[in-house]
Amino acid sequence: MLRVFFELAVTHYLERTGALDRITQELKEKGKLQFDTPQMKQLIPEITKIAKAKLDRNDASKVEKAIKYDSSAPFTLSDLHAFVHQNSELPGERDILQFWLRTEPLFRLMLEKDETLEVKK
Repeated sequence: MLRVFFELAVTHYLERTGALDRITQELKEKGKLQFDTPQMKQLIPEITKIAKAKLDRNDASKVEKAIKYDSSAPFTLSDLHAFVHQNSELPGERDILQFWLRTEPLFRLMLEKDETLEVKK
């Protein structure tokens, strides 16, 4: 459920900012759009860039470690993906808590109302 919540929050945020249309068009032009909508792995670079621009350095670093594939990092978005699509071990309470603590600043950024956010249509 946490993975689904994360993906919905990312998609909604990128739609609100107009970035999703831009990313979709860029991928379509490159022939890398498989199902008329970008895959999460194609959105991660944009979310990482946004986190680095809008969060303090420490929070942005935590977010990047949580969402970017890194086999040495503790419990990442890739691990949540593997849990859903592969026969992998259930995540433990500590895993979920670590992921949440590292992504909470991003969730706040994406979900809290931002009066200065200009929605592009």
